[in-house]
Amino acid sequence: MKTLLLVALVLLVPIAGAIYGGAPAEQGAYPWMAHLYIDEPQEGIVCGGFLVAPRVVVTAAHCIPHEIDALLGPNWITGGESIDDYRVMFGQVDVRGDAGDVYRVVAAQRHPEARLLMPHLGGLGYAANDIGVLQLDRPAPYPTLRLATDADRELYPSGAVARVIGWGCTENVCFPNHLQQVDVPVFSDAECAVAPNYVVMYHPDTELCAGDRGIDSCGGDSGGPLFVRDAQGPVAIGIVNYGAYFSVEEDPAEVMLVPCGSRQHPGVYAEVAAFEAFLAPWLE
Repeated sequence: MKTLLLVALVLLVPIAGAIYGGAPAEQGAYPWMAHLYIDEPQEGIVCGGFLVAPRVVVTAAHCIPHEIDALLGPNWITGGESIDDYRVMFGQVDVRGDAGDVYRVVAAQRHPEARLLMPHLGGLGYAANDIGVLQLDRPAPYPTLRLATDADRELYPSGAVARVIGWGCTENVCFPNHLQQVDVPVFSDAECAVAPNYVVMYHPDTELCAGDRGIDSCGGDSGGPLFVRDAQGPVAIGIVNYGAYFSVEEDPAEVMLVPCGSRQHPGVYAEVAAFEAFLAPWLE
């Protein structure tokens, strides 16, 4: 399972670490953080997510199986065929432990305008509205992560420092057993839009980007939160979507893979504040 997922996540644009260049998170530091997996927690790592209501988890749209997967076989990104294959775990930073609480997924919804795009030189990845929600089979007794609204945009101007967490690839291993964390600088939309290969992908109205040389999110962190803090606590401002893939050299035909943690390819996140209308019904 890990091999399948790693291949899929490399072919997809690597998602903005384990956390790349980060450090292990302490038990209990992020009680709203969700670990999405198939089969066994340490074998079927799929994505991250975060609790926003007792039975509602926000994640990336590409982390949610599509109806067509049940007909054509396992989703090539996650390895799942339907929401029945998925499990969501809270309360455990190390996926090898057995102290976490596990939930089934009973309903899921991708953003209705989430779409695939073939970006520069053929990489395949979600390029717009990459956000979705999962409904759990029962309420989870954990704190929720507050979602940013339009009024919170002042919390993350260009240069602000935000934190991203996940079980995705580090510079040393895919995938680590222990939840990782790293602080990354937020870029301006103008900087994101001119990053190599993002010209036809980046959507300033619904996305933001963050990262720097050696610090980033990466393959397997999809769906996890990018967040800042205000006086009331942490606020989710982004959802891990995509990141570095190709670097085009002087010869356009000469292409090489770019690892996570490249300043020229900062991690791209769905901007939570842009999706208030989509998320509102799930918060009622």
